[in-house]
Amino acid sequence: MVITDTRVIQRTTAALKKVTPYVIHQGGSNSGKTFGNIYSIISYLLFDRKKEVLVCSVVAQTVPQLKRGAIRDFLSILEMTGLSSKIQWNISDKKATFPNGSIIEFFSVDNEQRAKEGKRDLLFVNEANNLKWMIFWQLKKRTRLSVIIDYNPSSRFWLHHKLMPSLLQKDYLYTHTTYKDNPTLTNKEVYEIENEPDDYLRTVYTLGKTGKLEGVIFTHYNITDSFPINAKNVGYGMDFGFNPDPTVLVKCGIYDNAIYIQQLVYEDQLLNRQLADRLKDINFGKRDKIYADNQDVTIKELKNIYGYNVTKAPKGKGSVKSGIKLLKSYKIYFVKGSENAMNDFDNFKWKVIDGINTGEPVNKFKHTFDSINYYMQGNILKRPTGGKSFTL
Repeated sequence: MVITDTRVIQRTTAALKKVTPYVIHQGGSNSGKTFGNIYSIISYLLFDRKKEVLVCSVVAQTVPQLKRGAIRDFLSILEMTGLSSKIQWNISDKKATFPNGSIIEFFSVDNEQRAKEGKRDLLFVNEANNLKWMIFWQLKKRTRLSVIIDYNPSSRFWLHHKLMPSLLQKDYLYTHTTYKDNPTLTNKEVYEIENEPDDYLRTVYTLGKTGKLEGVIFTHYNITDSFPINAKNVGYGMDFGFNPDPTVLVKCGIYDNAIYIQQLVYEDQLLNRQLADRLKDINFGKRDKIYADNQDVTIKELKNIYGYNVTKAPKGKGSVKSGIKLLKSYKIYFVKGSENAMNDFDNFKWKVIDGINTGEPVNKFKHTFDSINYYMQGNILKRPTGGKSFTL
């Protein structure tokens, strides 16, 4: 069976032949991103680099995601092209071996330590918006030739904040695709894609454009190169995390009616000792006061054992909504390097039920806001610890 030469296949194949460092595919539903990238990798290893032994890692956040997407497409391609007899597939190891010894390995990675394991020549990150920046960073720094990235543009993430701004135009190939770039779809599939009634879903999955989640609380912020040296009310806020939530520490200050935010720590699964080590690594001043989440044991340990000036943030009824209102009264600037914090803001939203905004924020992606709010309550509003009500 002949596989249709789709736009994704054309673009990825050409980029791999040129050894383009980054091949980036933004696309909507059924645009053929995963299938086309897998097909291009197989062709590249089998024909273009057949005299070399190369390793390609195909990575996603979870094993079920790999099985539903990349692995299923890989096995389909082997069957459709008759390559099953030439390429050996090990189902238990999720690894394919080519006639010359090259391999394609499929694995999931949901933490930074796992991403540090192994090196490779090619990397394909499937649905990259599901991975954290540091996981991707660890993977790509161990990749010798090209990195392929695909994603559904449900919202902005580290690719927009961190990766793309750091690249020269010659270092990447960017492709935007939609279902119209996939000629293999049936009339029924096309009809369902084109008749999506939800505006957000139509923007992301039909048109393949970067969407804004319904009910996003902070719709705009700016990015700056550095924290202003003349900022006033400079202080710190920390939200303690418990697996899988991250611990977040931010530095904040006010300058020219704008609030500046710098991410200092953003990491999950931190023990108190490890958190103290992170503070030491960034040369955090032990006299600098941190307003933190109300976790008595952690605060006491950071103060009494490690010597850091941590105190409970003023919290009480209405503190979250009053903090949102206060933060919205400023222009917001994130200092470069605060990618995880910006990702939180891109996804922090009001709870929407049946199209109606409930006026209550969703807890997921709330970590950075909480740390900023602790800073504001202690440094701007100067609420006493243990205040019972918050209104603005």
